[in-house]
Parts: sequence; C-alpha cells; structure tokens
Amino acid sequence: MVESDILKYKLFHSVRDGYVHVTSKNNFLKIIESKHIINNKNENFTYPQSENSLCYLLGGVSLFDFEIPDEYLFRNVIVDHFSEFFTVHEPITIVIKLLKDDLVRKILFAEELKAKNEKLYKILIPNVEVCYLGNIHINNIEEAFMICAYDRDIYVKITRKQFTCIDIQKFEQKIKNRYEKTHGEFLKKKLSQENRSFADMMYLERYQEIYNWLAVEI
Repeated sequence: MVESDILKYKLFHSVRDGYVHVTSKNNFLKIIESKHIINNKNENFTYPQSENSLCYLLGGVSLFDFEIPDEYLFRNVIVDHFSEFFTVHEPITIVIKLLKDDLVRKILFAEELKAKNEKLYKILIPNVEVCYLGNIHINNIEEAFMICAYDRDIYVKITRKQFTCIDIQKFEQKIKNRYEKTHGEFLKKKLSQENRSFADMMYLERYQEIYNWLAVEI
C-alpha cells in the first residue's frame, strides 16, 4: 500500500464506527448555526440527480455506514470506491462523523431502503447508504474533518468542542498552507512553463483554479 493509500485508509478508519454525513463548507456553517443537520428541503442540490434520491423523497438525511466486518472488503471496495465522496465539494469538503447509538432508532438501513425502492426506482447508493428520518442535532456529532478537494490526503480534524467558537477560515488556512507546502512549486512550474505537453494543456485550467484558491487571503 503506497503512502497516499495509507492516509486515505486512515481517514476512513477514523469515521468507520460512526455514521457519516458529507457536506460543503457553507452548509456546515448553517448546520452549526441552526444546530441541526436537516433534510435538503430547499432543493439546492450539489448534483441534479440528488432530487431523485430515495432518502430525499422519504424526507430524511442521507448518511453513509462504512462499518463492515470484512477487513478485505473494507480496504479494497469501500475505501477505493467511495473515497471520491470525501472530495465532492470544492475547494473544501466537510465529512461529519455522527454517534451511532443516539441515531439508530430512526435509521432505515440499506436492506430496508432497498426494499422500499423496489417500486419507487429512486437513486440509492447500495450497501453503504442509510437514511435518518428526521433532523439530526449537533450534539450527535462526534467530530468533523475538513478535507482539501484537490488532495484528499490533506485534512484537519474539528472536534465537537470547537463547534461553539469555530473559525472556519482558520481551519481552511491550515489546509491551504499544507497544500502550498506540498504542491506550490509544482503549480508554479506548470503555470509558468512555455512548452507544455498535451496533458498539461488539458489540466491548465484546473491548475489555475487551484492557484487562484491559494492566492485568496482569508
């Protein structure tokens, strides 16, 4: 296992024993302000297909449950296939770990969702998606992780104690500093070179987007 895979596995392992909710930086701030994770009633979806989500139709909050006993399946299927969900919001994705014991009574598990979906034909992520019927109070949050969408190995942990006086810009600046240290010279080189390869030309807009994000003072 290469170093980046180890780090990726480490992050998954940190949230493995809880329910997981993925959101954007702005929505995370709304969660802190309202003290609840709520169903996306305003239809402001990251992806248009989300309005066809089974959990959304049921009025619930979509969560992931990565706690499976098979270690081989966890490492080689769950981690490899679902790690992309940890970087769906750019430039920052927030992954929230929730305490299971307090939520389990209102959870529809994967098999229950599958049974409900046999006649509804809505979008359902098999095996790992569960649905909480109701709003989730922030007291049920154990911790959260702020992840760089451009490099998922760069992330910082936010403890529940920090929610009451959180400075989200301070956490994002930590992410920026780590990204700059790791990839800054590479970005500058790619953006300044004159004779670019075809591959570099394809990614030029992406390089510029990341560079602009780093350049904005928080």
